[in-house]
Amino acid sequence: MPRGVGAFLSMFIVGRLVGKVDTRFLLATGLSLNIIALWQMTHFDLNMTSMPIITSGLLQGFGTGLIFVPMTALAFATLAPRLRAEGSAVNTLIRSLGMAAGISVIQALQVKNTVIMRASMTEYIKPGDPVFHATIPSAMDPSTLSGLGALSSELSRQAAMVAYVDGFR
Repeated sequence: MPRGVGAFLSMFIVGRLVGKVDTRFLLATGLSLNIIALWQMTHFDLNMTSMPIITSGLLQGFGTGLIFVPMTALAFATLAPRLRAEGSAVNTLIRSLGMAAGISVIQALQVKNTVIMRASMTEYIKPGDPVFHATIPSAMDPSTLSGLGALSSELSRQAAMVAYVDGFR
């Protein structure tokens, strides 16, 4: 929701700026805001509050609004008025396909990196390690699987967080 609110607000503002402010400046500002938001997201962790998510989301949404409105205006700047209906359809199609492809690639990388990180972290869990026995005794109790389940769940949670942060980076 914060990203949507940021985009909503910036689209109202940027609509009035297009034609008065250099389009390259608006695009550069939007890209810069997105870079800052992604940099903020590289500092996410499992113990944070919702505030970093809200602030980075607002910033990213605002930056996205500053990108898409001028970019759409530039796309139609040299297009003949009689071709604008078809141009709008092609513009929307290409933008939708690009976003879908981008989301698919990022999702595939996220899943792959989560699996890699989980495997990497699992290498450090050695049942014969006395420190492991002392810190997680319930995981070593053969009569209960709840300890191993909790350990597996925590490994998955930690691996996903590392993969997300790496993805933002």
